Amino acid sequence: MTDMPSEQIINASIAVQPPDETALFRVRDLVAGYGSIMIIHNLNIDIHEGEIVCIIGPNGAGKSTVFKAVYGFIAPRSGNVYFGDNDITGMNPGDILRKGITYVPQGRSTFPEMTVEENLKLGMFIVNDRRRIDRAMERVLEMFPRLRERRKQLAGTMSGGEQRMLEIGRALMLDPKILMLDEPSAGLAPLITKQVFNNVQRLNQDYGLTVFMIEQNARQGLAISHRGYVLELGRNRFEGTGEALLNSAQVQRMYLGGAH
Repeated sequence: MTDMPSEQIINASIAVQPPDETALFRVRDLVAGYGSIMIIHNLNIDIHEGEIVCIIGPNGAGKSTVFKAVYGFIAPRSGNVYFGDNDITGMNPGDILRKGITYVPQGRSTFPEMTVEENLKLGMFIVNDRRRIDRAMERVLEMFPRLRERRKQLAGTMSGGEQRMLEIGRALMLDPKILMLDEPSAGLAPLITKQVFNNVQRLNQDYGLTVFMIEQNARQGLAISHRGYVLELGRNRFEGTGEALLNSAQVQRMYLGGAH
């Protein structure tokens, strides 16, 4: 048998795949937008338990719209979102939170005049059980020793990287099954960005956290991801392992600023 040229092998490894109905989280033929303008077109995404999955794509590709439609901030025009055996399409964000999916929005979302401990407790605002809150606090402080050191410090006096750590820690208070991260590197210096991604990877490896993120810093996002999706004009263009997407000459040329 003639060996397949390496470029064809790479192309095959990033081809859009049929949906996998065994996945924990499944987006099926999603169409969504704003008013009469549709941004997302027949999108399919799968996330398996214990994975980090990253969506990349150029500005205007529809990455943020995917998150808004999935998490109930906008109503999909058609298609479905499944979490395990549950159809969560069109649920409001509070109900999705109660299902076990937490969300860290893009940009600052800490309360600067409140302490680290007070910010973390806000992650349990739907829980009235003090013992459960205390257990969650201890678990998160174990995950983030830096937050333990800063627990009485006002959030607004912390560095950008520490505040992002606090935002993620707050989202973990409910011990979610999936953590959604919207542009976790936004507004951070390169060194701090690396620290944030290292933390996300550590949480996945050490605690089995399932992560679904969108990221403009495509190289670093894919570098820590098990799998990734490339969006173009609201459609699946490529998908594959993070490594396959990073090593694809076509993806490098079109979305990563050329080969490195």
